[in-house]
Amino acid sequence: MKIDYTNFMVALIITLLPVIILKYRGLEKPPKGIGKLLITGWGVLALLFTLLLDWLSKTPISWITIIPTILIGCIYCYFVIMDHINLKHLIKSTIAVLLFFCSSLLQLIPILLFKITPENTTPMIDALLVVFSDTILVILLILLYRQDLKRDWHSFWKNCNQMLDDGFRFWILGFVLMMASNLLIQLLAPQSVAANEEAVQNMLKMATVPTFICTTILAPFIEEMVFRKSFKEVFKTKWLFAFTSGLVFGGLHVILSFTSAWDLLYIIPYSSLGVAFALLCYKTDNIFPSITVHTLHNLLVTSISIMGMMVIL
Repeated sequence: MKIDYTNFMVALIITLLPVIILKYRGLEKPPKGIGKLLITGWGVLALLFTLLLDWLSKTPISWITIIPTILIGCIYCYFVIMDHINLKHLIKSTIAVLLFFCSSLLQLIPILLFKITPENTTPMIDALLVVFSDTILVILLILLYRQDLKRDWHSFWKNCNQMLDDGFRFWILGFVLMMASNLLIQLLAPQSVAANEEAVQNMLKMATVPTFICTTILAPFIEEMVFRKSFKEVFKTKWLFAFTSGLVFGGLHVILSFTSAWDLLYIIPYSSLGVAFALLCYKTDNIFPSITVHTLHNLLVTSISIMGMMVIL
């Protein structure tokens, strides 16, 4: 099963960008009924524009990609024109997301410096490349949000006990939902294993130390900054922020590595934790509680995996 990312990006840009530009240039908030009518009409036009562009560029049309993308895009267009999205922070948040998606390009630096090729690479080298790119990404995110991080750290230090208490309560909620949905998926598809989880397990076997560093230190900070901090800047309402953050967080853990339709079910358990961390971030108005519990969660899961491998060996 394969997603056509060209169709996805074209449909998403055509659907969202014009409405964002119009709103940024001063489009007034319409009554709810008029707003829904405007977005429905724009959705139809966006579909026609997307199909026309695909036809002119001779790109194969992927209906299973285009239709859901435009539908989701129209929902967020409605939130844009109804002032539920803060466009003032959209540029900084977009930069954070783009840094996340483009960070793997940073691996070209050591690849070119040390003349690494597919023929002389190893799983250990691959893992070290990820550590390198993730470390640089952490530095860039700190620079991007340095003032906010400084403010949040002072607040977190002063109210550490209360924030950590909130953190563990939200983590337990997310963890219970994650385990329950995982159990349900296993009952529906006993042979199914999340592709992302399988990939991490394989990397732990072949490059334990660098993979451990990525999963327990670098990844939690990066994911909380990108999917919680940057998203919270944009989405004004609690549940819009929580569900968007959770679903994008869960979706990217699955879609970028899924191999079958069953893998898509794992969006539910990953999103459960994502929503819980987002609600924690919203309640505390601070990024460090979610970074802390996310780090502890990954530390627990990774340590159990390593101990399991040691028992097997």
